Amino acid sequence: MNRVFTHYDDLEPGDICRKLDRPPSHEFPYEHKLVKVVDDVEMAYVESGQLDSEKVVLFVHGAPEQAYIWRNIMPYLERYARVIAVEHIGHGLSDKLDINYTIEDYVKYFFSFVETLRLKNITLVVQDWGSVIGPYYGACNPDRVEGLVLMEALLAPAYPVRNAEAARKDPTMAIAMDHYDRWRMDEAEKWNTEQNLFIERILNLHTFRKLSQREMDVYRDPFRDPADRQPMLQWPRECGFDGDRPYVDNVMKAINEWLFTSDVKVLDIFAKPGAVTTELDVAWRAERIKNHESAFVGIGNHFLQEDQPEQIGHAIGEWYRRNHAFDKKVWYRHPRNEMETVLHFFDAIIGGNLDKALGMIHPDCKWIYRGPDSIPFCGEYNGPEGVGEYLQKFGSLVEIVEFEPKMIWNDNDIIIRAREINRLHGGEKTIELEVTQIFKVRNGWIMEFQEYTDTAKMASLFE
Repeated sequence: MNRVFTHYDDLEPGDICRKLDRPPSHEFPYEHKLVKVVDDVEMAYVESGQLDSEKVVLFVHGAPEQAYIWRNIMPYLERYARVIAVEHIGHGLSDKLDINYTIEDYVKYFFSFVETLRLKNITLVVQDWGSVIGPYYGACNPDRVEGLVLMEALLAPAYPVRNAEAARKDPTMAIAMDHYDRWRMDEAEKWNTEQNLFIERILNLHTFRKLSQREMDVYRDPFRDPADRQPMLQWPRECGFDGDRPYVDNVMKAINEWLFTSDVKVLDIFAKPGAVTTELDVAWRAERIKNHESAFVGIGNHFLQEDQPEQIGHAIGEWYRRNHAFDKKVWYRHPRNEMETVLHFFDAIIGGNLDKALGMIHPDCKWIYRGPDSIPFCGEYNGPEGVGEYLQKFGSLVEIVEFEPKMIWNDNDIIIRAREINRLHGGEKTIELEVTQIFKVRNGWIMEFQEYTDTAKMASLFE
């Protein structure tokens, strides 16, 4: 038997570095779920990771976002907890309502979402207005929240804005105040309704890198109808000036008091230049929050999840492992790149280490082998358990006599073209196939696999 899996010799170390220097993945490998909350409203969310775990990492977005913005960060927590990314009312696939979309509205439905799912042992990961809605739940339910990760947080020392005129003269707050002032103008309604300005300009303006059209289209989708754009107009108008938004000011005050008087563990993430959170803000909070840590994640503006997802993911994952994981010895780790993920997978299969191989399969992985029903292992398999079933079926029936592959690395896809000779265990008949396998790999996880070959010839083995 000659089974050889070779490295692709054309790739040099410099080539690997250049391939890794690319924008974050635009793919969203999660399937939405819907849950009915108060007033019979349906809220959308995605979940992954350890779905039976009592520990929950809950991602809470701001304006004008949706669960999609967390797509490249969620994998770093999936080994430790049940991971959930919620979509606020009016956003993503959640219901669009005929309401004003005040912070009080968001709080009402978010609280109901958490209660409906009966979540506890929660670590909140929040950004923008999510840093008001999410932590307010913690302030009201401190027994259910054990951790908090802040990004671009609208909290002390800058918020609530008690003296708007002084804030406008503050070099750190001036740009933010200009933003809030503009969205209080009458013209803002036209910008929002006719130009979809929050999506078409502000989203890109506050992201350091340029978002691709695929990414922009995802952010556009919930707001293509001008009638659905009220949330984006209202978000910046909710920031209070000199006490004119008493509900929001009281919420911010309650959060700040909770943070400064409780034992909740806090990770404060910041970038440079940032838009809301500066290093000065983080230093100020570090002096006042008992269990405070910080992490600098590099260059970024307001939508840090799109600028630095890998750095954010590693920072949160390592902080969570040390502070909240049931097993602190479980370390988030994966091979250096997509190519090595597939190489490690095959190495584990050939070496008979099935547990190691299946440890690289994402819980939502789709493993597809299309063909006639006469091939016993045809079908679609899901997650590590399904892939294990496929490998057991294939391995118990078919012996790979020769396998000569060539690997092609195409962004997140690893394409393998191979000459393969197979026979049934204990049989003499062999078949020679030209096989194309496509692995979709992301953050060290195999997300999808599909094989293309002459399935009629494969079926002839079972005649």
